[in-house]
Amino acid sequence: MTDSNVAEAPAAEMPEPAMPPTPQASDEHRWLHRMIGRWTATPGQGCPGGQSWTEEVRAVGDIWVVAEASGEGPDGTPMATIVQLGHDPDKGRYVGTWIGSMMNHMWLYTGQVDKSGNRLVLDCEGPDCADPSRTARYQDIVAFFDEDHRALISRMEGDDGEWREIMRVDYHRAA
Repeated sequence: MTDSNVAEAPAAEMPEPAMPPTPQASDEHRWLHRMIGRWTATPGQGCPGGQSWTEEVRAVGDIWVVAEASGEGPDGTPMATIVQLGHDPDKGRYVGTWIGSMMNHMWLYTGQVDKSGNRLVLDCEGPDCADPSRTARYQDIVAFFDEDHRALISRMEGDDGEWREIMRVDYHRAA
């Protein structure tokens, strides 16, 4: 839509956009692919209610995974979560997000696989469990025990700088 009182400028020649390099799956991306599949999640320490959840993890191309989980909260309310994870070679770090139907905060992840090669430690910040008016530092750790059993271990950094486990969920690959 043009305004008849405004003269149109001649179209400038636009250079052809450069194509970004084709993403290549790396060892870091393949590490994430260990998560692909259908899982049964059993909430443990720090998870109210203890109901089992189901989780479906799928690949988005060769470089991202998306995990969608659903289940019931302690009061029977349906709940859902979505995790997106990838590895950013430019940053040399894993990156991702976590959202859940039970809270307004979007958790932004950045992290590394530890020396054991079986634990992805994801750092994030969010509302302090004890005082939601403050923020606190957290770590969500994806720990593989074997190809069919992993856990999500959440830790919070205390005022003393010590990390304390606040929640654990065990995942078993569904048959």
